[in-house]
Amino acid sequence: MNTFALLTANDGAFIVDLESVQRFDRLMLRWNQRNNLRGRPNHIRIEVSNDNNLYTAIADYDNSMGSIMTNIILPDQAEGRYVKIIPSGLLGISPAVGMTERQSAGGVFGQSASGIEQEDASTSFSLSAVEIYSYGNYE
Repeated sequence: MNTFALLTANDGAFIVDLESVQRFDRLMLRWNQRNNLRGRPNHIRIEVSNDNNLYTAIADYDNSMGSIMTNIILPDQAEGRYVKIIPSGLLGISPAVGMTERQSAGGVFGQSASGIEQEDASTSFSLSAVEIYSYGNYE
């Protein structure tokens, strides 16, 4: 599923409808690379449901060292039609590195870092894609 969804900390969750009950054991979440990764959560809770009303938690994932891709491998295969992705803990203030074009003494042009400035914390989670897989060979 490709999306460019934004979710504020007060909105709650992203919900994916798989259109039928599916079995899966891995989720790949791709966070937008905007704002120097400040739209990426520090923690992710995954829940499943067959009816979009009663949900069961299947994963609590520490993403504090994550990047723009969060790969969650479940210890057991899960089953459900709806997958609820509950992010929390927005990455706080981060540096922004500025680039400028500069000419060297030999006349060659190139880019170099011009400085590091502090950026404000993000106010929303920014998700670009959700991929749900079944890799296990379960009976």
